[in-house]
Amino acid sequence: MLSEEQRDGTRQLLAAVPETVRVQLLLLLTHWKADGDFATERTAAVRALTARMADPARPEAERIESGRLLVRLDGGPEVLGAVLDQSTGQASPGLASGLLGALASGRDPATATAILSEWNRLTPAGRRAATGTLMRRPEWTRSLLDAVESGQLRRSDLGPQQWQQLRNNRNRELARRAATLAGGGAPISADREAVVKKLAHAAARKGDATRGAELYAANCAVCHTFNGKGQEIGPDLTGIGARPADDILMEILDPNRSVEANYVLWTLTTRDG
Repeated sequence: MLSEEQRDGTRQLLAAVPETVRVQLLLLLTHWKADGDFATERTAAVRALTARMADPARPEAERIESGRLLVRLDGGPEVLGAVLDQSTGQASPGLASGLLGALASGRDPATATAILSEWNRLTPAGRRAATGTLMRRPEWTRSLLDAVESGQLRRSDLGPQQWQQLRNNRNRELARRAATLAGGGAPISADREAVVKKLAHAAARKGDATRGAELYAANCAVCHTFNGKGQEIGPDLTGIGARPADDILMEILDPNRSVEANYVLWTLTTRDG
């Protein structure tokens, strides 16, 4: 506990420093469990950060950082709702993903419930970012798996690499549940073998480049680039037309059969956990 003299001195300091420094001091006071003496200053900081996060005139990086600080300072229901409101609807993919990632800065168990309640409003990119956040803490991961098991989320809402990461979770209970929900962890390429054999003849047919471009834009550009267009998540597909058609068909039908080393998922655990 701070003495009255210390509280007065801290209030004067908070009033004198720039806003960015003030937030850092309030976070330090929160860490020391002394923030209850500065509720007025904390409320003002939360209000300012919320306004900055929601200001479309500010750079996205600044808005994302404001969201991260906001969650660290006050990860309660109102703040979670404010961050999620800026992560859906008309938000750009970068802003939405950044803010959903910022939610990982908090510790509130209600974070998972808040994210899952907004799932249907999230874009595919937003869902990937949200899943990444939900896998950051065991209690959030448990809520994620509960949602899949109950049918609130479809199994296909999570990508193959996310299921792989869940099956490798260091919490063995969560890993076992993920393996069960993912179909026991069987290799996806084995499940696709029948489909590959059934459609192999399509590689000999003449293609329609115009229709192919439409299908690429609708299904592939979210992860791959082609001639400079698309997202740099998976390998660049520029020049792939030089490969045999049956090879390309195989990669489309079973994209996880072979994964370049640059795109293999790694999970790192720090020495301090």
